Amino acid sequence: MTRFSSLLLLLAAGCTPNNAVLESGSYLAFFPTDGSPVLREGKIKIDEEGEVGLLNCSGELAELGGVNQANCDALGLDGTFQKPDEPWTDDDSFTALFDDLEPWRGEGLLTNEGDLQVTFHHNLSGGADFRFVFVIDPDFQPQRCVQGEGGGSQWENIDGNWLENWSTGADGATRYYLNAGAVQVNPDPSSWSPDSYDEDEWFLPDEWFAGTAAGQYGPSRLGIRRALYEWPWASAARYQGWENIPGGAGNKYIQDVNNIVTLDVDCADAQAVADGIETNLQGMTANMSGPANMTLGPVVECNEWRERDSSPAGLDGWRGIHYNWVDIDNPDVEVGDSVSGTFHLALQGDSSQTFIYIQGDFTVDKIKREKWGNPDLNTELIEENNVELCGGSASSARIREERAWRALDLEVDAERGL
Repeated sequence: MTRFSSLLLLLAAGCTPNNAVLESGSYLAFFPTDGSPVLREGKIKIDEEGEVGLLNCSGELAELGGVNQANCDALGLDGTFQKPDEPWTDDDSFTALFDDLEPWRGEGLLTNEGDLQVTFHHNLSGGADFRFVFVIDPDFQPQRCVQGEGGGSQWENIDGNWLENWSTGADGATRYYLNAGAVQVNPDPSSWSPDSYDEDEWFLPDEWFAGTAAGQYGPSRLGIRRALYEWPWASAARYQGWENIPGGAGNKYIQDVNNIVTLDVDCADAQAVADGIETNLQGMTANMSGPANMTLGPVVECNEWRERDSSPAGLDGWRGIHYNWVDIDNPDVEVGDSVSGTFHLALQGDSSQTFIYIQGDFTVDKIKREKWGNPDLNTELIEENNVELCGGSASSARIREERAWRALDLEVDAERGL
C-alpha cells in the first residue's frame, strides 16, 4: 500500500456509483470544547443527531455546566485525575455523540493501483455530510528479492505470510491492519522524556502498509489514528507514565533494551494498555447507552510469529498497537465480484482534538472499476519496457493482479455493466 491519490480525490468530490451497502454500523464522536470546528460553527445540530454526553476528564475540577466527571479515572490525592490510559482524554472537556449510521450512498471499487476502496456518506443536520473511506491492498505481502540456490534471483516473503498471521483472531476472515503512517518508537531510553510523548520515531517502509482510512465530519477533516510499534515495556511507559512502571526507569526491560534475543516476548504489557484504553473510554461514556456495544480500544499484534534476530530493525520483538482494521470475507477480488466484511476505524481531526470511532458490516454487490484516476504509471512502464523484476523469477502479487485489472477494457466493462 504505497499510493492513496484516489482516496484524497474521493473525499473532495461525491461518489459516482452506489454499490456498497452498510448492513449495520454506528459511530462515537468526541468533539473538544476548545477548537472543534463542528461546535464552533454550530451548523450541525449535535442534539438532533443522536445520543449526546458531556464529558470532562481534563484533570481540572472547574465547574462546567452539566458536565459530569464521575466516570473519569479515580481522583489523586492532590485533587486531580490520574493520568488516563488514553492521553488525549485529559486534554480538554468533550461533547460525545453516538449515532447509528444510515448512509445515503456507498461505493466500492478497485482503483487503478489495484486497491479495494470503500466509501460511505451519511447525512447530518444543516445539510452537512459525514463521509469516510477505507482502502486496502487485497494482495498485500511485503517481499524482497534474494539470490536463489541456483544463483538466480527470486522473490521471498519478508517474515512469512503477514495476512495469514494477522488473521488468526478474525473468525475465518482475512484481517488487514490499516497501518499507513505507522511508526516504531525508538527503544533507546535516552531518547525518551518522562514529561512528554514526543519520542524519537522510526518510520516504516511504504511496502509494509496494508491500508489506510480518512474522513470528514462536516467542516472537520479526519485522518487515520496511526498504529504504533513498540517494545513490551514501552506501551505502559508511553501511556501510563514512567512512574507506573515497576522499578521506573531502572526496570529490567530498559536495562536489557539492547539484548532483544532475551527480551521478554510476553504481550501482557501492551495488552494491559489496550484493555486500559477500552476501560478508559467506556468509563467516560458510562452514562450513554450506545457506546457500550462498541469496541473502542486498540488491538495488540504480538508479532511473535516473526523470526527474531539480534537487530532492532524489522518488527520482530515489537508490539503492534492497531486502532484501525478491516476483516474481509473474500479478499481475492476483481472488478465485478462481490465482497463483504467488517471494519473498525479510529479517525482524528487534522486541526483539532476531534476523535471519531466508526464500526460496521458492509457488502459491495459488484465492485466497480475506477474511471477518473490516472493509470498506475510505474506498472505501465515496467510492462511497456519488458522489465523483468527480480531477474524475471516471478512477479509480485501486486503486478500480477494489476495486469489482470487493466486487461478489462471498455468493451468488457460495457458487457459486464461496469
